[in-house]
Formats: sequence, C-alpha cells, structure tokens
Amino acid sequence: VARLRAILGKELRITIKDGRIFIGTFACTDRDLNIVLTSVYEFPVGYQNDHLVEGGRFVGMLMFPWRHVVKAE
Repeated sequence: VARLRAILGKELRITIKDGRIFIGTFACTDRDLNIVLTSVYEFPVGYQNDHLVEGGRFVGMLMFPWRHVVKAE
C-alpha cells in the first residue's frame, strides 16, 4: 500500500501486450490490480521518443486491466 501511495499523482508509463505505450498520471488501482491513469497520451507501436505531445494522441482517462500490462514504469 505504501508503494502505491508513493506513486499517486506521478507520471506512469504503461506498455501493453500489443506494443502500445500510454503515459499519464497514476490515479488509482483496485483489488484486481487494474490501473487507472488520467491525462493519458497514447503512442503507437514501436514509438521510442520521450516527448509527450509529439506523435502522441491525447485520450484522457484510461483503465488498464492488469492482464494486458507488459510493463509499468
């Protein structure tokens, strides 16, 4: 619980199974470990640049089922 509280409101980068990358602000999780991000940008498969707006598409708020998450950093 302390680890989750430490990252509340911090930027999180989520990579899902199909290779897409999502960067947004960590809002919460649930008992099933689904992750909710706000102010999210989606980047296409293979995107390597760290610029948030360039090449990214703003998608707002998203919930990621844990089974689709490959990496969270």
